[in-house]
Amino acid sequence: MDLPENSGGEGYGLSTDVTLLTPRLLSLREDINSYCGGAHPDTATTGLILDRASGRPVPLSALWPSLTAARLKALYLGAATSDPASECDDVLREMQDRFAVSLGSGGLSLTPTSLPHVVSACAESVVIPLGQLRRGANTASRYFADLYPR
Repeated sequence: MDLPENSGGEGYGLSTDVTLLTPRLLSLREDINSYCGGAHPDTATTGLILDRASGRPVPLSALWPSLTAARLKALYLGAATSDPASECDDVLREMQDRFAVSLGSGGLSLTPTSLPHVVSACAESVVIPLGQLRRGANTASRYFADLYPR
């Protein structure tokens, strides 16, 4: 959904995508872009992982108990494609460990949410393959079979 630009050239865009739909899980990703008068739009990304039966959020710890904020950051940095000589590389290494997370058929999507507006262009999304996370998965979780079918 896009709202048209106003007389000041400001506009707003919102997109929401179902990134994963299984018998027990629903995952969504929402991206917001708004033109704020500068060289770059303001952006925000939100990810949701929901239990389809209850509609309640499913915390990552229910799926992968070992995925702490610090571990997510390490996985993100390992998968990010920034050039070590770029400004983004330093920004990403020093950022706080807060991410929008969503699930997709390819894995766990991570998008940094703690970057200041001036460097938000560095916030690329990365996907951590489910196979890479399997060893730390909660095999007793009711969602395990949805993520790791036999």
